[in-house]
Amino acid sequence: MKKAIKLISTILSIFLILSFMPCNLVVFAATLGTEQNPYEISTATQLKAINNNLSACYKLTANIDLNGEDFTPLGNAESGTFSGIFDGNGFTISNLNVFSGKFAGLFGCNEGTIKNVKLSGIYVYGTRYIGGVVGQNTTLGSVFNCSVSSGDIEADDGINEIYAGGIIGYNEGFVEGTFSNNANLKISNSNNDAIAGGIIGQNNSAYSLTINNSKNTGNVSSSSSSSVSSSGGFVGKNDNGAITITDCINSGNVSSSSSYSSNYSSSYSRSGGFVGFNFGSLTITECTNVGTVSQSSYVSFASSSNSCSGGFVGFNAGSLIITNCTNKGTVSSYSNTDANQAESYSYSGGFVGGNEGTLTITDCTNTGNVSSSDSDSDSALLCGGFVGRNYDGTITISNSTNTGNVSLSDPYSYSGGFVGSNEGTLTITDCTNTGNASSLYFSSYSGGFVGYNKGALTITDCTNTGYVSAGEQSGGFVGDNGGTLTITDCTNAGNVSSSDSSGGFVGATNGTLTITDCINSGNVSSSNSGGFVGYKYRTLTKADNCYCLTGSVEKNSNYGYNGYMLTPEQMRNQNSFNGFDFENVWTMNPFINEGYPYLKNTENNLQLNICSKVVKKGDTLQLKAYRNGIEVKDITWSVTYGSPNTSITKYGLVRTLNIGLATITAVDSNGNKANCNINVVEDIGKISFGITEVNLKKGETVRYNPFISPTPNNYIKLTNWTSSNSSVATVDSTGNVTANSVGKTTISVSSESGFTTSYTLNVISPATYMYFEEPNVTLVKGQSKKLNLIVKPDDCTDTITYNSSNSDLSVDSNGVITASERYTGTYTITAESSSGATATCQVKVINPPVIATGLELNYTEKTMLVGEVLILKGTFTPADATDKTLTWKSSNENVATVSQNGSVTAKSGGKVTITATTSNGIVAGCVISIIDPASDKQFTLTAQSRTAAVGSYVDIPLIVGKASLSYLSAEFTYDTTKLQFFSVCDVAFDNFKSSMAKEGKIRLVCSDDTAVEPGKVATLRFKVLAQDPCETDVKITSITANDAELNDIVLTTVDSSINLVIPSYGDINLDGNVDATDYALVMLASVGNFEMTDEQFVNADVNGDGTVDAFDAFAINKYINGIAPLPKVRKS
Repeated sequence: MKKAIKLISTILSIFLILSFMPCNLVVFAATLGTEQNPYEISTATQLKAINNNLSACYKLTANIDLNGEDFTPLGNAESGTFSGIFDGNGFTISNLNVFSGKFAGLFGCNEGTIKNVKLSGIYVYGTRYIGGVVGQNTTLGSVFNCSVSSGDIEADDGINEIYAGGIIGYNEGFVEGTFSNNANLKISNSNNDAIAGGIIGQNNSAYSLTINNSKNTGNVSSSSSSSVSSSGGFVGKNDNGAITITDCINSGNVSSSSSYSSNYSSSYSRSGGFVGFNFGSLTITECTNVGTVSQSSYVSFASSSNSCSGGFVGFNAGSLIITNCTNKGTVSSYSNTDANQAESYSYSGGFVGGNEGTLTITDCTNTGNVSSSDSDSDSALLCGGFVGRNYDGTITISNSTNTGNVSLSDPYSYSGGFVGSNEGTLTITDCTNTGNASSLYFSSYSGGFVGYNKGALTITDCTNTGYVSAGEQSGGFVGDNGGTLTITDCTNAGNVSSSDSSGGFVGATNGTLTITDCINSGNVSSSNSGGFVGYKYRTLTKADNCYCLTGSVEKNSNYGYNGYMLTPEQMRNQNSFNGFDFENVWTMNPFINEGYPYLKNTENNLQLNICSKVVKKGDTLQLKAYRNGIEVKDITWSVTYGSPNTSITKYGLVRTLNIGLATITAVDSNGNKANCNINVVEDIGKISFGITEVNLKKGETVRYNPFISPTPNNYIKLTNWTSSNSSVATVDSTGNVTANSVGKTTISVSSESGFTTSYTLNVISPATYMYFEEPNVTLVKGQSKKLNLIVKPDDCTDTITYNSSNSDLSVDSNGVITASERYTGTYTITAESSSGATATCQVKVINPPVIATGLELNYTEKTMLVGEVLILKGTFTPADATDKTLTWKSSNENVATVSQNGSVTAKSGGKVTITATTSNGIVAGCVISIIDPASDKQFTLTAQSRTAAVGSYVDIPLIVGKASLSYLSAEFTYDTTKLQFFSVCDVAFDNFKSSMAKEGKIRLVCSDDTAVEPGKVATLRFKVLAQDPCETDVKITSITANDAELNDIVLTTVDSSINLVIPSYGDINLDGNVDATDYALVMLASVGNFEMTDEQFVNADVNGDGTVDAFDAFAINKYINGIAPLPKVRKS
């Protein structure tokens, strides 16, 4: 319906126009309006009339002056979107005056094709999408080869985002060709984003845009009071598109500002010579920025803000490639933050202000000065000749040069000749810095390449000749390293100074640092100075082939690193530089850099005969410039730092005026720069080791070269090296010191200039190993003991410190330990030598011992048969006696033996006394009468003693000694709580009867027609009721017996003693383990080759069938090899 109404309206409008047209305009109305035959536009009226047919094709055929005309954008909110083709055809539309709302420009909203449009003297105002040529280019729109030669574009709004561009305000379509803008853009927004670009305000196109041979000369500014402001010389913000910019120049000034006074969570301000904010894919090739790029911000309550300015891109969060480009413009940022601000950052970079994306910079040069400042010292300022801050991004910079100065004037600031701060991954290769990097307030850091590194940084084949200074830490390459840093094949000839720590390469490091094949000849001065590292909080990961010019370090730091110190003569000798690649990387020329090595990749650069020098006040120095080894005459000389200290003529003659550092800069006709860094001093030839006392291990050799402050043109020779005690250490004529024995000596040297310096050498003998004489000690609560520590070698000079794992066990400086009177436990005492050797002792603190006062055995007298085994046990008084060790002894081992666990074995008939003695001498004994049934003259009846497992069965053999019986009647008693009578078996008599006389009493009656011979006549079987280890017995209480002639005979009785134990199944040899030995014993027992004791039998019968055979052996073997558990559960 809407399309039909629009069509009817269009037709009526055409008829109405035709009715009033003069004849010369009728021709225009009669054309077809196709691409092959477009409408021709030659007047302002015809131009305006395009709004009546927005889908036709048009071509400009004359210049049109719109002076005095109020122009309504072609394609707007009222008339609709332009969808035709408009060809400016090289003609100019001048004095365009647009005052519109959402869509503002020659075209308001485009989904057609606009090309070859030229505008001049324009004024365009809008509130949303504002462009000189088109306000919004939609996804169907295309724009080619347009220009705006002069005018102003303005916008403000308090609600929506604003997108403004010299050519296109907001682009979602296709853009290609050559563009030019000289209109000034001024955009402000009080409550939302303000995005402005010299060519395109914001790009959000799915197409790949190409802009070539284009320029912006107009000033671009944006400001926001609430959110994001972003300005770019070409594109304000590339949100999600791919743009290629080639052979272009920006000379317009680009600025952005932000002012936040409400509680917004975050706020941003971006300025870039080409692009303010990049989120997409951006490639910039063979382009130049000469415009001034700046940013300012004021934040009152926002919880965080960061503001960026870059000579090419303000902030990159996408993919950015910059190749063969130059920044000549000044880049700056300014921050004003009150006390309510939680976090504020301000970044400036010669090419990119801030990066958290992927950035590649190749064959580029920055000559513009970069700076950042803060009105109240509350913001963090980060500046770099190429990038202000790399925040978690990846950057590669190669074959590039910075000659611009990078300066900061506030605390908490980081300046670098290439990158202010790196917190991501940064690689710099084949690059040169000749610009000065400075940040002079407290808590500020400067580096010739990177101010502060917290990420992964690799620098290879690079040269610094710029002057680097900082309020806290400065380095010829990196001011402060807290990350991973690798520097290879690099050289520094720049002056480096700071108030705290300065290094020819790194000011201070607390991270991982590797330096290989590098040279420092620059003058280094600070409280803590080092030829390579001013202050190292930790040992360098690796430092190989690092060489430093003697005399270049003003105050040597005990915490720094100097590398190998070389004299000027040694610096000019290629053989001095072990490991250097002089075929591919390094070269030497007697006319350049005083003949010292320099990198081959700098041969095409402007070079000087002297790059770094210490000169006496009042002397002169003749400088010369070279390129590729050929002298360059057309040079402009100037003092770029330290002008009160030196002066220079137009012919390169330097005069030294005052003490201090100075930098002389040579500039050729193409603007290429080279530096000579000078240290002007009062005296020549003072020498100092810079150290007062050092330690050296016995047997080692070291050389400390004294610092010559400063080194003159000709090296001051050293003479008369001496050692005050040659038995402790000797020194040769070149200063090599060899430690001979433990002791102290003074090493001294003199110079030809009459100065002498010395240092004290302590020859030490560190501990190689040490151990406690008693590694395990037991103490009683409250007891003290001195631990004896053995330290090797014997002449060890280390100091020993002792520490306890717990304050309940104290240890003093002499190794005396004292146990607490309150606590027991196990503790560790650690001894550590000053060289790091350690030893430990385990200390167990126990309660005071309870002394035994009495001892009783379970038997005081006992009758046994030969071959029986009896277990004797001792009971201590008091029961909690600490030491329950007993020593067992037999009075006659021919009659009976006793093991040290109290196991008595009856050997022969007779009487014997078994004694047990405590460790403190208390003795208890048991008198044992042993009967030998085979040889004893007495008639006996013995109930044999046994050992059995709790919960099992026990057999009590009845043995008759000496007598042959035809009749036997006996009664037996037992403890019914521990045993239950089960049966009588193995009876030798023909007739027998057993009965329970009463509970706990058995009567056995046996008879035979013929006499039964001596030996076993029967077996009593009991079930063991007891579940815990104990002892019990079966007693013979009455007996009647007849011999073969039926005569009464008297039998002496021996009761049975039963030892009930918890078995350890499988443990045959009773050593506490089940192993191959136990398996072998069971196999032997199963074939009758090993006689087991009762306890061994109990343990061997693992399958519980009452016998010990091969099945038990096989079960034990499976258990040993982890194949199966034992059939019976082992009890502990």
